[in-house]
Amino acid sequence: MRNRLNEGISRIQSIMYRNINEQALPNVDFYAIANKVITEIEGGYFHPNMISSGRVKDPNNYYKSSGETMFGMDRRTGLAFVNTPEGKEFWSIIDNADAKNKWAWRSMGNEHEGKLRVLATKMIQNEFNRLLNKYVKDKNIINLVNSSAPLSLNFIYATWNGEGYFRQMTELLVSNYNSGIVDPNILIDNQINFRLNYNNGLIRKSGEDIKRLIEENNYKSLPYEGQVDPEEAKDESLGLNFMNRTFKAALQKGDTPQEEK
Repeated sequence: MRNRLNEGISRIQSIMYRNINEQALPNVDFYAIANKVITEIEGGYFHPNMISSGRVKDPNNYYKSSGETMFGMDRRTGLAFVNTPEGKEFWSIIDNADAKNKWAWRSMGNEHEGKLRVLATKMIQNEFNRLLNKYVKDKNIINLVNSSAPLSLNFIYATWNGEGYFRQMTELLVSNYNSGIVDPNILIDNQINFRLNYNNGLIRKSGEDIKRLIEENNYKSLPYEGQVDPEEAKDESLGLNFMNRTFKAALQKGDTPQEEK
């Protein structure tokens, strides 16, 4: 029985982590996770006019060099997003609402929030897919990221951070995976530690933010590699119940946009 159980565990690990490009693994809810980043980290609207008009008090000159931003999209420096069809529509909505003169600091877009969230998420998703496929050539690793809520969160946020940071984090991920570290829980811990020890304060802060979101949303609640319930493993499926339960960790639903009343 013990040998049969061990064989079952090995089989599950092989299927889940080394041949996942051949499996129909469910992807995480990209929209829900990206909107966690928008709501919990990036926040709403800012325009330099808010300083001169008195809508924002900035005695420490925190916003001195900041341009117009919404949901972490920077109109001045984020040209890779601004010049996309979604980016043009995104900023057109903001201009037509005369946001720079009428919106409050950190406004989430009032009646336009839902549409703006969809457009921002689409911009991030397109860039996320481009960068992931550019820097990760192993389809197993790509599928692992797309089916793990914590790893998806990290790399979705890395898309906001910028291509240079994204590349460094994928290099760490690929190195870890190729050295035999295939448990998403360990992989995400290494990504968080990379952020927490980075020489840029904003990236260090992002490590704290990601760790908090993972904990608050229970993204690591279900067991991963090797943690099989012996009672389930007695079944002829050799742990398929465990696999099905584990796959649910990738399905983090919720967070539809809410318009301001």
